[in-house]
Amino acid sequence: MQSWSDSLLTDIPWGTSGRFTANLSQFAGHTIQLGFYAGITEVDSSTVMSIDNINLRVIKKRSYSATTCSSVDYQDAYFSIPKQEYVLGTTDYETLLAGNDGALDTLVVLSLTVNPATETELYDTICEGRLYDQNGVPAFIATESVVKPLFLTSANGCDSLVRVHVEVIPAMRKDTTILACKGSAVTVNGKTYYSDIVVVDTLGATNRCDSIVRTFIEFSDTEKYTVDQHRIICAGDTYTDEAFPNGINTAGTHTATVTTAYGCDSTVTIHMSVANNGLAYDTVTLDQLPYVYAEDTILGDNVGVGDFEFKVQASCGEVTLYIHVTDKAQAVDNLKVLQLSVAPNPASVGEPIEILSQVSMAPDFS
Repeated sequence: MQSWSDSLLTDIPWGTSGRFTANLSQFAGHTIQLGFYAGITEVDSSTVMSIDNINLRVIKKRSYSATTCSSVDYQDAYFSIPKQEYVLGTTDYETLLAGNDGALDTLVVLSLTVNPATETELYDTICEGRLYDQNGVPAFIATESVVKPLFLTSANGCDSLVRVHVEVIPAMRKDTTILACKGSAVTVNGKTYYSDIVVVDTLGATNRCDSIVRTFIEFSDTEKYTVDQHRIICAGDTYTDEAFPNGINTAGTHTATVTTAYGCDSTVTIHMSVANNGLAYDTVTLDQLPYVYAEDTILGDNVGVGDFEFKVQASCGEVTLYIHVTDKAQAVDNLKVLQLSVAPNPASVGEPIEILSQVSMAPDFS
């Protein structure tokens, strides 16, 4: 039996309560007797010494070690430790497992080492529309400022969070719209275009970011056109349309230009006749055929000279239109009527006379 000098538990502080353990493995196979005593170095009349509430339990001890990161909770078969309770470094955690059917209780001791998981903030800039592929960030086309999180494994085996703040410097933009007439062409920076398109040009800027110039080219649905037609109004009426908003109320040839936002300047010519008592008359030459009344061709270009009659709709209803077609070579411009006078008149009544007429003519090459 051991002497007091070989006591297993010594120097328990005065007034202490708690659990104290001793390693008895060296006494395996022997009967162990435990004794307790209390002693003091100084005694006065008021000192009372006692040993109370002694509870002896024989238990097994199972110890193991583990490592975790401060960013994750720890979980195993014996312990569930939330990351909020961590202390960086190594900490012992204990739990006592009760034995079943007379088996010894087991004290499980976990030595848990907590390594720090770092968080780093990085800041960078890039011009709008360019490819960003720096700081380990997967490449992307920069359209707006973003924060890209990255999880990296550090030397201690813990994931480190790196937040990359990418500020996108907006490119300067200038938009221009060009409206063009269908069938025409638009040239931008030396290139010619014939259909709707957005032309994008990139120019250098003082902030080292590109400036984007976009030219929107839009063509009209219709081309420039020329209208040449005949119409009839009745006496006192007025004809109006898009080309003649102020109206036509007189006979003759009237010409106007119709301008659109697309620059399709179109020429409209109206040959107006005035009907009286349901009758209207018009004269044209062969080279002015076909004869288009309103929007319908009523006389083709394969006819010869002559007179033609048609029933057409005028502003006051149906009228009869007489068209006289003549050869251009026989047309007389600036017709002059001359009166011939012979004095004194030597001829007798019923006596034939001979008049000599000299006419100068020039060919018409128009």
